Amino acid sequence: MTEPRKIVIFTSEFPPGPGGIGNHAWNLAFWLEVKGERVDVIAPRREGYSREEPGFDAKQPFSVRRYTKGKNNLPGYLALIWMVYQSLRSLNRNDVFLVSGMMPLILGGALAKIFGGKIIFGVVAHGLDINPTHPLLRRIVKWSLRQYRFVIPVSTFTASKLPACDNSRVTVINNGVNIADYTSENGLAHPGPRLIEGEPALITVGTLSFRKGQINVVRALPFLRKVYPRVHYHMVGLPQEASPIRAEAIRLGVEDCITIHGAVDEERKKELLKNADVFLMLSNHSPNGDFEGFGIAILEANLLGVPAIGSANSGIADAIADGESGLLVNPTSPESIVKAVQEIMKRRANYSARAQAHAKNFAWEFVVDKYIEVFKEVSCVDL
Repeated sequence: MTEPRKIVIFTSEFPPGPGGIGNHAWNLAFWLEVKGERVDVIAPRREGYSREEPGFDAKQPFSVRRYTKGKNNLPGYLALIWMVYQSLRSLNRNDVFLVSGMMPLILGGALAKIFGGKIIFGVVAHGLDINPTHPLLRRIVKWSLRQYRFVIPVSTFTASKLPACDNSRVTVINNGVNIADYTSENGLAHPGPRLIEGEPALITVGTLSFRKGQINVVRALPFLRKVYPRVHYHMVGLPQEASPIRAEAIRLGVEDCITIHGAVDEERKKELLKNADVFLMLSNHSPNGDFEGFGIAILEANLLGVPAIGSANSGIADAIADGESGLLVNPTSPESIVKAVQEIMKRRANYSARAQAHAKNFAWEFVVDKYIEVFKEVSCVDL
Protein backbone atom coordinates (compact mmCIF):
# COMPACT_ATOMS: atom_id res chain seq x y z
CA MET A 1 0.00 0.00 0.00
CA THR A 2 1.34 3.42 -0.99
CA GLU A 3 2.14 5.68 1.93
CA PRO A 4 0.00 8.86 2.04
CA ARG A 5 1.58 12.02 0.71
CA LYS A 6 2.96 14.36 3.34
CA ILE A 7 2.10 18.03 3.13
CA VAL A 8 3.75 20.75 5.20
CA ILE A 9 1.79 24.02 5.40
CA PHE A 10 3.97 27.00 6.34
CA THR A 11 1.69 29.94 7.16
CA SER A 12 1.94 33.52 8.44
CA GLU A 13 -1.31 33.20 10.45
CA PHE A 14 -3.13 30.42 12.27
CA PRO A 15 -5.98 30.10 14.77
CA PRO A 16 -6.95 30.62 17.49
CA GLY A 17 -5.93 34.15 16.50
CA PRO A 18 -7.97 36.00 13.84
CA GLY A 19 -7.14 36.37 10.16
CA GLY A 20 -8.28 35.14 6.77
CA ILE A 21 -4.95 33.52 5.89
CA GLY A 22 -5.00 31.61 9.18
CA ASN A 23 -8.61 30.52 8.70
CA HIS A 24 -7.73 29.24 5.24
CA ALA A 25 -4.62 27.40 6.48
CA TRP A 26 -6.51 25.65 9.28
CA ASN A 27 -9.35 24.52 7.03
CA LEU A 28 -6.97 23.31 4.35
CA ALA A 29 -4.95 21.32 6.90
CA PHE A 30 -8.06 19.85 8.50
CA TRP A 31 -9.73 18.78 5.26
CA LEU A 32 -6.52 17.37 3.80
CA GLU A 33 -6.31 15.14 6.88
CA VAL A 34 -9.96 14.14 6.42
CA LYS A 35 -9.11 13.12 2.85
CA GLY A 36 -6.27 10.88 4.06
CA GLU A 37 -3.24 13.14 3.54
CA ARG A 38 -0.59 13.56 6.25
CA VAL A 39 -0.28 17.20 7.30
CA ASP A 40 2.17 19.19 9.42
CA VAL A 41 1.68 22.91 10.06
CA ILE A 42 4.34 25.51 10.80
CA ALA A 43 2.59 28.57 12.22
CA PRO A 44 3.42 31.72 14.22
CA ARG A 45 2.76 32.35 17.87
CA ARG A 46 0.29 35.23 18.06
CA GLU A 47 0.49 38.03 20.59
CA GLY A 48 -2.32 37.72 23.12
CA TYR A 49 -2.99 34.03 22.44
CA SER A 50 -0.15 32.34 24.33
CA ARG A 51 -2.58 30.64 26.72
CA GLU A 52 -5.01 29.40 24.09
CA GLU A 53 -2.53 28.12 21.49
CA PRO A 54 -1.15 25.01 23.27
CA GLY A 55 -4.64 23.65 24.01
CA PHE A 56 -5.87 24.50 20.52
CA ASP A 57 -2.87 22.83 18.85
CA ALA A 58 -3.23 19.68 20.95
CA LYS A 59 -6.79 19.16 19.72
CA GLN A 60 -5.86 19.17 16.03
CA PRO A 61 -5.66 15.94 13.97
CA PHE A 62 -2.36 17.22 12.54
CA SER A 63 0.84 18.43 14.18
CA VAL A 64 1.37 22.17 14.72
CA ARG A 65 4.78 23.69 15.38
CA ARG A 66 4.91 27.34 16.39
CA TYR A 67 7.58 29.91 15.66
CA THR A 68 8.09 33.36 17.15
CA LYS A 69 8.07 36.26 14.74
CA GLY A 70 8.73 39.94 15.18
CA LYS A 71 10.97 42.73 14.02
CA ASN A 72 14.62 42.56 15.08
CA ASN A 73 14.16 38.99 16.28
CA LEU A 74 17.24 37.33 14.77
CA PRO A 75 17.26 34.33 17.17
CA GLY A 76 13.60 33.71 16.35
CA TYR A 77 14.23 33.78 12.60
CA LEU A 78 17.23 31.47 12.91
CA ALA A 79 15.10 29.03 14.93
CA LEU A 80 12.41 29.26 12.25
CA ILE A 81 14.87 28.51 9.45
CA TRP A 82 16.11 25.48 11.38
CA MET A 83 12.52 24.32 11.99
CA VAL A 84 11.69 24.62 8.28
CA TYR A 85 14.93 22.89 7.29
CA GLN A 86 14.11 19.96 9.59
CA SER A 87 10.66 19.70 7.98
CA LEU A 88 12.15 19.68 4.49
CA ARG A 89 14.52 16.85 5.46
CA SER A 90 11.48 14.73 6.40
CA LEU A 91 9.87 15.09 2.96
CA ASN A 92 10.15 12.74 0.02
CA ARG A 93 10.11 13.40 -3.71
CA ASN A 94 6.32 13.67 -4.16
CA ASP A 95 5.61 15.40 -0.85
CA VAL A 96 4.49 19.03 -0.83
CA PHE A 97 5.76 22.13 0.97
CA LEU A 98 2.95 24.70 0.72
CA VAL A 99 3.35 28.31 1.89
CA SER A 100 0.74 30.94 2.67
CA GLY A 101 1.46 34.60 3.55
CA MET A 102 4.25 36.99 2.57
CA MET A 103 7.05 35.95 4.92
CA PRO A 104 6.57 32.22 4.21
CA LEU A 105 6.38 33.03 0.48
CA ILE A 106 9.77 34.78 0.53
CA LEU A 107 11.55 32.26 2.76
CA GLY A 108 9.95 29.38 0.90
CA GLY A 109 11.09 30.80 -2.43
CA ALA A 110 14.70 30.82 -1.27
CA LEU A 111 14.39 27.24 -0.03
CA ALA A 112 12.67 26.17 -3.25
CA LYS A 113 15.71 27.42 -5.14
CA ILE A 114 17.83 25.03 -3.07
CA PHE A 115 15.52 22.03 -2.58
CA GLY A 116 13.08 22.41 -5.49
CA GLY A 117 14.56 19.51 -7.42
CA LYS A 118 13.71 17.08 -4.63
CA ILE A 119 10.48 18.44 -3.11
CA ILE A 120 7.36 20.02 -4.60
CA PHE A 121 7.04 23.66 -3.50
CA GLY A 122 3.73 25.53 -3.89
CA VAL A 123 2.22 28.81 -2.74
CA VAL A 124 -1.30 30.03 -1.96
CA ALA A 125 -1.68 33.67 -3.07
CA HIS A 126 -4.11 35.94 -1.22
CA GLY A 127 -3.60 39.72 -1.55
CA LEU A 128 -0.85 41.89 -0.08
CA ASP A 129 1.47 38.87 0.00
CA ILE A 130 1.84 38.99 -3.79
CA ASN A 131 1.14 42.69 -4.39
CA PRO A 132 3.39 44.88 -2.18
CA THR A 133 3.99 48.42 -3.42
CA HIS A 134 7.54 48.81 -2.06
CA PRO A 135 9.79 48.41 -5.15
CA LEU A 136 12.44 46.21 -3.49
CA LEU A 137 9.90 44.00 -1.74
CA ARG A 138 7.97 43.68 -5.00
CA ARG A 139 11.13 42.46 -6.79
CA ILE A 140 11.80 39.94 -4.02
CA VAL A 141 8.23 38.60 -4.17
CA LYS A 142 8.40 38.36 -7.97
CA TRP A 143 11.67 36.39 -7.78
CA SER A 144 10.26 34.15 -5.03
CA LEU A 145 7.13 33.29 -7.00
CA ARG A 146 9.25 32.10 -9.92
CA GLN A 147 10.78 29.39 -7.73
CA TYR A 148 7.50 27.56 -7.01
CA ARG A 149 6.22 24.55 -8.95
CA PHE A 150 2.64 25.78 -8.63
CA VAL A 151 0.78 28.93 -7.55
CA ILE A 152 -2.81 28.87 -6.25
CA PRO A 153 -4.51 32.30 -6.16
CA VAL A 154 -7.70 32.34 -4.07
CA SER A 155 -9.60 34.35 -6.69
CA THR A 156 -9.47 35.42 -10.31
CA PHE A 157 -8.74 38.96 -9.14
CA THR A 158 -5.77 37.77 -7.08
CA ALA A 159 -4.49 35.90 -10.14
CA SER A 160 -4.67 39.14 -12.13
CA LYS A 161 -2.35 40.80 -9.59
CA LEU A 162 0.38 38.17 -9.81
CA PRO A 163 3.69 39.49 -11.16
CA ALA A 164 4.64 38.02 -14.55
CA CYS A 165 4.15 34.30 -13.99
CA ASP A 166 3.99 31.16 -16.13
CA ASN A 167 0.23 30.57 -16.45
CA SER A 168 0.75 26.82 -16.65
CA ARG A 169 1.76 26.93 -12.98
CA VAL A 170 -1.31 28.94 -11.88
CA THR A 171 -4.60 27.37 -10.75
CA VAL A 172 -7.30 29.54 -9.17
CA ILE A 173 -9.00 27.81 -6.24
CA ASN A 174 -11.52 29.89 -4.32
CA ASN A 175 -11.66 29.78 -0.54
CA GLY A 176 -14.02 27.30 1.08
CA VAL A 177 -16.62 27.51 3.81
CA ASN A 178 -17.57 24.99 6.49
CA ILE A 179 -21.18 24.13 5.64
CA ALA A 180 -21.75 22.15 8.85
CA ASP A 181 -21.08 25.23 10.96
CA TYR A 182 -24.12 26.94 9.44
CA THR A 183 -26.54 24.35 8.04
CA SER A 184 -27.53 23.33 11.55
CA GLU A 185 -29.06 26.77 11.95
CA ASN A 186 -32.83 26.81 11.57
CA GLY A 187 -34.25 28.42 8.47
CA LEU A 188 -33.32 31.62 6.73
CA ALA A 189 -32.39 34.93 8.29
CA HIS A 190 -34.52 36.40 11.12
CA PRO A 191 -37.37 33.84 10.89
CA GLY A 192 -38.86 35.18 14.16
CA PRO A 193 -39.12 38.62 15.78
CA ARG A 194 -36.43 41.09 14.80
CA LEU A 195 -33.58 41.03 17.34
CA ILE A 196 -31.46 43.88 15.98
CA GLU A 197 -32.22 47.45 15.02
CA GLY A 198 -32.86 48.56 11.46
CA GLU A 199 -35.34 48.46 8.61
CA PRO A 200 -33.36 47.38 6.70
CA ALA A 201 -30.63 46.07 9.00
CA LEU A 202 -27.28 46.15 7.21
CA ILE A 203 -24.21 44.30 8.48
CA THR A 204 -20.49 43.83 7.85
CA VAL A 205 -18.35 41.20 9.59
CA GLY A 206 -14.64 41.94 9.48
CA THR A 207 -11.94 43.99 11.19
CA LEU A 208 -12.95 47.65 11.18
CA SER A 209 -10.42 49.12 8.77
CA PHE A 210 -10.07 51.18 5.63
CA ARG A 211 -9.49 48.04 3.55
CA LYS A 212 -12.65 46.30 4.75
CA GLY A 213 -14.62 49.35 3.61
CA GLN A 214 -17.02 50.01 6.48
CA ILE A 215 -16.43 53.71 5.87
CA ASN A 216 -17.95 53.35 2.39
CA VAL A 217 -21.19 52.09 3.92
CA VAL A 218 -21.19 54.94 6.44
CA ARG A 219 -20.78 57.45 3.59
CA ALA A 220 -23.78 55.91 1.82
CA LEU A 221 -26.02 56.12 4.91
CA PRO A 222 -27.23 59.72 4.29
CA PHE A 223 -28.46 58.57 0.86
CA LEU A 224 -29.92 55.32 2.22
CA ARG A 225 -31.76 57.17 4.97
CA LYS A 226 -33.66 59.21 2.38
CA VAL A 227 -35.15 55.93 1.10
CA TYR A 228 -35.16 53.99 4.38
CA PRO A 229 -35.61 56.38 7.36
CA ARG A 230 -35.03 53.52 9.86
CA VAL A 231 -31.94 52.01 8.21
CA HIS A 232 -29.24 50.82 10.61
CA TYR A 233 -25.70 49.58 9.99
CA HIS A 234 -24.11 46.95 12.26
CA MET A 235 -20.32 46.52 12.28
CA VAL A 236 -18.92 43.31 13.76
CA GLY A 237 -15.18 42.75 14.16
CA LEU A 238 -12.01 43.95 15.83
CA PRO A 239 -12.39 47.76 16.22
CA GLN A 240 -8.93 48.42 14.77
CA GLU A 241 -9.91 51.67 13.05
CA ALA A 242 -13.24 52.36 14.74
CA SER A 243 -12.40 55.97 15.61
CA PRO A 244 -12.24 57.39 12.04
CA ILE A 245 -15.37 55.43 11.09
CA ARG A 246 -17.29 56.80 14.06
CA ALA A 247 -15.94 60.31 13.36
CA GLU A 248 -17.17 60.10 9.77
CA ALA A 249 -20.62 59.02 10.94
CA ILE A 250 -20.75 62.02 13.29
CA ARG A 251 -19.59 64.36 10.53
CA LEU A 252 -22.35 63.10 8.24
CA GLY A 253 -24.99 63.20 10.97
CA VAL A 254 -25.70 59.46 10.86
CA GLU A 255 -24.12 58.38 14.16
CA ASP A 256 -27.59 57.22 15.33
CA CYS A 257 -27.67 54.85 12.33
CA ILE A 258 -24.63 52.77 13.30
CA THR A 259 -23.68 50.23 15.96
CA ILE A 260 -20.11 49.01 16.44
CA HIS A 261 -20.42 45.64 18.15
CA GLY A 262 -16.67 44.93 18.20
CA ALA A 263 -15.32 41.38 18.30
CA VAL A 264 -17.96 38.80 19.28
CA ASP A 265 -18.02 35.03 19.68
CA GLU A 266 -19.32 32.73 16.93
CA GLU A 267 -22.80 32.31 18.38
CA ARG A 268 -23.32 36.05 18.72
CA LYS A 269 -21.98 36.57 15.21
CA LYS A 270 -24.49 34.08 13.80
CA GLU A 271 -27.32 35.69 15.76
CA LEU A 272 -26.49 39.11 14.33
CA LEU A 273 -26.17 37.73 10.80
CA LYS A 274 -29.46 35.83 10.96
CA ASN A 275 -31.25 39.02 11.94
CA ALA A 276 -29.73 41.18 9.20
CA ASP A 277 -31.27 41.92 5.83
CA VAL A 278 -28.17 42.58 3.72
CA PHE A 279 -24.47 41.86 4.18
CA LEU A 280 -22.08 44.49 2.80
CA MET A 281 -18.37 44.17 2.05
CA LEU A 282 -17.40 47.33 0.19
CA SER A 283 -13.66 46.76 0.42
CA ASN A 284 -11.04 49.28 -0.65
CA HIS A 285 -7.53 48.78 -2.01
CA SER A 286 -5.02 49.89 0.61
CA PRO A 287 -2.12 52.22 -0.27
CA ASN A 288 0.34 49.44 0.63
CA GLY A 289 -1.09 47.19 -2.10
CA ASP A 290 -3.45 45.10 0.03
CA PHE A 291 -6.86 44.14 -1.34
CA GLU A 292 -9.72 41.76 -0.59
CA GLY A 293 -8.55 38.42 -1.95
CA PHE A 294 -11.91 36.68 -1.69
CA GLY A 295 -14.43 37.32 1.12
CA ILE A 296 -15.26 34.20 3.14
CA ALA A 297 -17.52 36.22 5.46
CA ILE A 298 -19.84 36.73 2.49
CA LEU A 299 -20.38 32.99 2.10
CA GLU A 300 -20.95 32.59 5.83
CA ALA A 301 -23.69 35.23 5.64
CA ASN A 302 -25.13 33.56 2.52
CA LEU A 303 -25.44 30.23 4.34
CA LEU A 304 -27.71 31.98 6.84
CA GLY A 305 -29.82 33.36 4.01
CA VAL A 306 -28.34 36.86 3.94
CA PRO A 307 -27.66 38.24 0.42
CA ALA A 308 -24.53 40.33 -0.08
CA ILE A 309 -23.40 43.53 -1.77
CA GLY A 310 -19.68 43.69 -2.49
CA SER A 311 -16.92 45.54 -4.31
CA ALA A 312 -16.69 44.69 -7.98
CA ASN A 313 -12.98 45.55 -8.17
CA SER A 314 -11.70 42.79 -5.88
CA GLY A 315 -11.68 39.07 -5.19
CA ILE A 316 -15.22 39.49 -3.88
CA ALA A 317 -16.33 39.15 -7.50
CA ASP A 318 -15.65 35.40 -7.14
CA ALA A 319 -17.62 35.17 -3.87
CA ILE A 320 -20.81 36.84 -5.16
CA ALA A 321 -22.88 35.54 -8.06
CA ASP A 322 -23.91 38.97 -9.36
CA GLY A 323 -27.70 39.20 -9.64
CA GLU A 324 -28.16 35.82 -7.93
CA SER A 325 -26.62 35.68 -4.43
CA GLY A 326 -26.18 39.44 -4.27
CA LEU A 327 -24.84 42.37 -6.27
CA LEU A 328 -21.45 43.83 -7.16
CA VAL A 329 -21.03 47.60 -7.04
CA ASN A 330 -18.54 50.45 -7.14
CA PRO A 331 -17.73 50.63 -3.39
CA THR A 332 -17.29 54.42 -3.42
CA SER A 333 -20.57 55.20 -5.22
CA PRO A 334 -23.39 55.86 -2.71
CA GLU A 335 -25.92 55.92 -5.55
CA SER A 336 -24.90 52.41 -6.69
CA ILE A 337 -25.05 51.15 -3.11
CA VAL A 338 -28.56 52.55 -2.60
CA LYS A 339 -29.79 50.97 -5.86
CA ALA A 340 -28.30 47.62 -4.86
CA VAL A 341 -29.98 47.67 -1.43
CA GLN A 342 -33.29 48.59 -3.05
CA GLU A 343 -32.99 45.77 -5.59
CA ILE A 344 -32.26 43.16 -2.93
CA MET A 345 -34.98 44.37 -0.56
CA LYS A 346 -37.58 44.21 -3.35
CA ARG A 347 -36.77 40.54 -4.03
CA ARG A 348 -35.16 39.55 -0.78
CA ALA A 349 -36.76 36.11 -0.45
CA ASN A 350 -35.42 35.10 -3.88
CA TYR A 351 -31.96 36.52 -3.22
CA SER A 352 -31.90 34.80 0.18
CA ALA A 353 -32.68 31.34 -1.19
CA ARG A 354 -30.21 31.73 -4.07
CA ALA A 355 -27.52 32.97 -1.68
CA GLN A 356 -27.79 29.81 0.42
CA ALA A 357 -27.62 27.57 -2.64
CA HIS A 358 -24.66 29.53 -4.03
CA ALA A 359 -22.60 29.31 -0.83
CA LYS A 360 -22.95 25.52 -0.67
CA ASN A 361 -20.89 25.29 -3.88
CA PHE A 362 -17.89 26.44 -1.83
CA ALA A 363 -17.99 23.65 0.78
CA TRP A 364 -14.47 22.83 1.96
CA GLU A 365 -15.06 19.13 1.38
CA PHE A 366 -15.21 19.94 -2.36
CA VAL A 367 -12.63 22.74 -2.41
CA VAL A 368 -9.93 20.52 -0.86
CA ASP A 369 -10.32 18.03 -3.72
CA LYS A 370 -9.10 20.74 -6.09
CA TYR A 371 -5.90 21.10 -4.03
CA ILE A 372 -5.36 17.36 -4.06
CA GLU A 373 -5.80 17.34 -7.83
CA VAL A 374 -3.09 20.01 -8.19
CA PHE A 375 -0.77 17.96 -5.95
CA LYS A 376 -1.37 14.90 -8.12
CA GLU A 377 -0.75 16.80 -11.35
CA VAL A 378 2.58 18.25 -10.23
CA SER A 379 3.62 14.87 -8.83
CA CYS A 380 3.19 13.34 -12.28
CA VAL A 381 5.54 15.85 -13.90
CA ASP A 382 9.06 14.55 -14.34
CA LEU A 383 11.27 16.56 -12.02
